[in-house]
Amino acid sequence: MITIKFIKALSLSVLLIQQVNAAVDISPIISYLNSDESNKKTFLWTGATEGVVSAATQNWNTLSAEEWGVTNRSTDLAEPVQLYADTDPGFSGPNGESYGIEIEIGYVPPEPRSTGSAVVRYYTDFGQNGIINSGIDRAEIFIQSTLDTMEISEGDTIWVGWSEYYTHLDHHRDTSIFQFRNQTDVYALADKGFSEEEVLDFFESGLTDGGPATAVLLKSIDNAVRYRFSVRHGTPSNWSFTAHTLEEPVETGRWYDFIVKLKYSQESDGEYKVWFYDTTKNHSSYSIDDELEWDYAGNTMYDYPDTYSPTMEFRTGLYRYEAKVALDIDDSNRYMTKYMGPMRLWVGSDDEGFDYVKPRD
Repeated sequence: MITIKFIKALSLSVLLIQQVNAAVDISPIISYLNSDESNKKTFLWTGATEGVVSAATQNWNTLSAEEWGVTNRSTDLAEPVQLYADTDPGFSGPNGESYGIEIEIGYVPPEPRSTGSAVVRYYTDFGQNGIINSGIDRAEIFIQSTLDTMEISEGDTIWVGWSEYYTHLDHHRDTSIFQFRNQTDVYALADKGFSEEEVLDFFESGLTDGGPATAVLLKSIDNAVRYRFSVRHGTPSNWSFTAHTLEEPVETGRWYDFIVKLKYSQESDGEYKVWFYDTTKNHSSYSIDDELEWDYAGNTMYDYPDTYSPTMEFRTGLYRYEAKVALDIDDSNRYMTKYMGPMRLWVGSDDEGFDYVKPRD
């Protein structure tokens, strides 16, 4: 375990991380399974919620029976976003939101994606007084604890299927929406048995830094947003990337379905296969024989020394940046509202993973 002396040695650096990344506390909650098989998980978001969106809960509610971390990352030092009533008297968000960042489980969009499933609603507003000065504005749910429970590590293959729907988009900035991560933090390394000297070396060398090696983004191109799938090559602090961008812009008011097969690897045997569906065009039964949107072979992780021990996780949400960029804030870029439907996870390289995780009515 990490020692008190080591915690003190890292305290200043950790504080700086909090100020840069606006880290906040995570609320772990118990897993909800629709299957007894340990390599499968289904998230239908139908469990009872605990609490409401409020300052006391960092502006999110949680399910009482799912093992997810739910968080917003907003102002420096992780202070909750303030009420519109305090910052913008007389104002509320386009769906009646009370805060400039909200994550709410169970909120029903105009057109539910799947019978029997609730949704997760992410909402962020770059126009709220106070947020515009922070430079960082994110909402996320992340599944690190579930991957840890399923003992996923380098060399493993996972299948993930999910659906998403937007009512408001930012046409001027890039936004990360799904991240397959493999960094770890100094405390996780210490818990894995690394010495204080080794952990401090990893930390100071930047091996715990950086964004996701493999991701799905909303890319702003000519005032339109398009889905982009990307992989970084190199280390967390020195990388190039390979990417595939869809031709058609993302539109509001429709469900998009994703199926991803990903093998975590630092080597050329990594896989990142993406099946993508616009439900207004192809809302039928999906098959593994459908045309792939992207078929990438190669590394899906950063490069690390042999002594390093990555931690596998993935995260989903809205990671918006550049609130301080000198752009006029108006209805075309002020709000982002995303609804996420059912999510399914299968661990294993077998093709039957496709049928388990594929979105369905």
